[in-house]
Amino acid sequence: MAQERFTVQTVCTGNICRSPMAAAVLLARFADADLSSLVRVGSSGVSAEEDGNPIDRRAARALRRRGYELDGRHRAHRITKAELEESDLILPATFGHYRALLARGAPESKVKMMRQFEPALADQPASYQLDIEDPWYGTDQDFEVALDQIEAAAVGVVDYVRGQL
Repeated sequence: MAQERFTVQTVCTGNICRSPMAAAVLLARFADADLSSLVRVGSSGVSAEEDGNPIDRRAARALRRRGYELDGRHRAHRITKAELEESDLILPATFGHYRALLARGAPESKVKMMRQFEPALADQPASYQLDIEDPWYGTDQDFEVALDQIEAAAVGVVDYVRGQL
């Protein structure tokens, strides 16, 4: 079955912090690049521990402070087999997520560490050095750091997707 849009899937542990933050940033960046009609962005986790929960309030607060829109409909879920198959680009937040995705059957050619698209880190192999910091046990500042890392990579992700279209 042919897909109508290029599909990007962001992935973290429970799908309540980093992956929904990354999805919100990418949605905004694809809109800024006039690519919204050509690209679909989703988010998920490698764990089901947060299934059904909304985005973490601290993550939502960090996004709102930077002007990102949230629709309030996000509900955490573990990445599905269909999402693994249908996604054109899967962006794990950490190397641990990267390995978990490969173990679940994601094709290695589709899985790229999000920070591999950060200009200062371009062409680095997937590794722990490319992890997006986990803000879960931290403060609001830790969410800002994670968001800084996501935003730094987003421009490269958009450029890569534009080249794939």
